[in-house]
Amino acid sequence: MPRKTKVLVLVVVLAFSLNLSAQIWGPVEKLSNAGYPCQCDMGHSHTNTVVSDGDNVYVVWRDCRQNGGMVEEIYFNKSNDGGMNWIGDMPVSNLAAGGYSSAPAVAVSGPNVHVVWSELLGSTISTMEIFYRHSADGGANWDPLIQLTNNQVFTDSASIAVSGDTVHIAFPDKRTGDLELYYKVSYDNGANWEPDLQISNVAPDEAKFPSIAVGNGEVHIAYEISGIGGVSAYDTYFEATDPTQRTDKLLSSTGVLPCVASDGDNFHCVWVEKRSYPNDDEIYHMMFDGSNWGSKQLVTADQSLLYTSVSASGADVFAVFEDISALNTSDIKYIRSMDFGSTWGAESNLSNHPEESERPSIFFSGLDLHVVWCDNRNSGNFEIFYTGGVVRSWPMFHRDFRNTGRSPLVGVITSSSLTGSDLATNAPVNSSPALVDVD
Repeated sequence: MPRKTKVLVLVVVLAFSLNLSAQIWGPVEKLSNAGYPCQCDMGHSHTNTVVSDGDNVYVVWRDCRQNGGMVEEIYFNKSNDGGMNWIGDMPVSNLAAGGYSSAPAVAVSGPNVHVVWSELLGSTISTMEIFYRHSADGGANWDPLIQLTNNQVFTDSASIAVSGDTVHIAFPDKRTGDLELYYKVSYDNGANWEPDLQISNVAPDEAKFPSIAVGNGEVHIAYEISGIGGVSAYDTYFEATDPTQRTDKLLSSTGVLPCVASDGDNFHCVWVEKRSYPNDDEIYHMMFDGSNWGSKQLVTADQSLLYTSVSASGADVFAVFEDISALNTSDIKYIRSMDFGSTWGAESNLSNHPEESERPSIFFSGLDLHVVWCDNRNSGNFEIFYTGGVVRSWPMFHRDFRNTGRSPLVGVITSSSLTGSDLATNAPVNSSPALVDVD
């Protein structure tokens, strides 16, 4: 009789409803440590406040822990292992007593980290200026501060993007008496900057809340225009080599707070369209493929929505938003499209807490999703919170993310190992190898 030999085989038994391209979310973690009853926030979510490059994840926010809440600095935190551990928060701005900084944004390319924010230089809001700081070693050390504007007018909510050594910034400014958008670029990692270039010309309306993205040799700046006639969402795009030749695109005649992102090939923009009660607010998406804009697609709708953020890779588009539909609370919701934004899956509640959660930002890199927001679950103090997720697309192998207790998907998935929660849209799958007898 031939001898039986035990060999390892991979068997897959899947329930019909199992989603083979899901997200595994880790726990919610507090990144800041203000410990003071003041507003600790992310700025506006049309700008990136979380980015990553490989396993290095970077987060920035506004924090008022110093001098009894009288100093509001821009803080920074970093993870070297994909969000599993954090080195500890530190200020990147450098203010004296009574100073005020706000609206930070961050971008990364390799070891080069770039942070931009607004800073109040005097006693009135008209003295807000744009500041910038660069690190060439992943945030371990920082170059001196650079003041990018000096117009002694209101300047706020800058957005930043980077490609290689080229750093792109967009910001609103009242130097002409009206709030218009300006563009600034550095070709040497922020050491030197070209003169400001006015992007919009919408007076007497106001152009504000810019979101900038770069990819495939193009720069896109999405922004909101508001005035006596209402609000609208626009996108201005141009070749990175010639910002003077621009094309404008009306995204929505009722859109607010648009956010744009690029995966290197396509550009994706999301925004909120506010409706009068009892009609639901709606979030929409539109994609630019390098030549043409696609059609406007509905992402989701609910009674009251605000602050969207988007990231993408190929056909996958990921969005988060603030849902304030529930009474006396707000939640951070996540939603995903797997067909370039044409259709969208079910929502997931990431903050999942009865207190207020605000101003989310999302970034996708490799297989990892990174989401940050601020909320006041800690005794009324607004702090910064983070969760990370792994996008699993069969038969892609993935790591056991953030001590979830799930095995890497390298072996058998049996019907007995699938629980009811495993069949949910954003649930992981248990797996294990099996030994069988072979003649």
